[in-house]
Amino acid sequence: MTMSQDPIAFEAWSDNGSLGVRLRASVMTAIRSFCVSADPNETGGILIGRYVENHRFAEIVQAVGPTPDSRAGRTWFWRGTKGLQDLLDRLWINEGLYYLGEWHYHVRSSPAPSLTDDEQMYEISRDPKWSCPEPVLLIMSWNGSSAWSTAVFIYRRDRPCVGCSIQVASTT
Repeated sequence: MTMSQDPIAFEAWSDNGSLGVRLRASVMTAIRSFCVSADPNETGGILIGRYVENHRFAEIVQAVGPTPDSRAGRTWFWRGTKGLQDLLDRLWINEGLYYLGEWHYHVRSSPAPSLTDDEQMYEISRDPKWSCPEPVLLIMSWNGSSAWSTAVFIYRRDRPCVGCSIQVASTT
């Protein structure tokens, strides 16, 4: 499926409209599938895509699930790294795509970042080895039956985190 055939699941924008995130439907489907499979434990992975419109927004075109060396429990998740660098190198060379940030699942809880989430995302934004000065954090939450909640945050090196309001969202 090409990106033009993959509809947008939602767009999320900062309150002032200066920063945004666009997520493709296939990405939302993949993340939900990872979450359902991991339930009742947390899970997570990385977001891949590109910045468009002069870095005005991030277009997320792929979500990678937990690597084999990831660890999880009911209230915590530690994302491993096994195989990620090779994958990112291939995607950059072949498709011009790169790491945009992280996603994870909060089990039957609010899709709000924890203090640990905030610390890790600010660390990514400040560490030159990541080459990601404005990483995206997408948090999913599910009530166990039909209602999903999604929250998106953009972290910037030396500025406050920007929470994005979801303007168009799918709940199925």
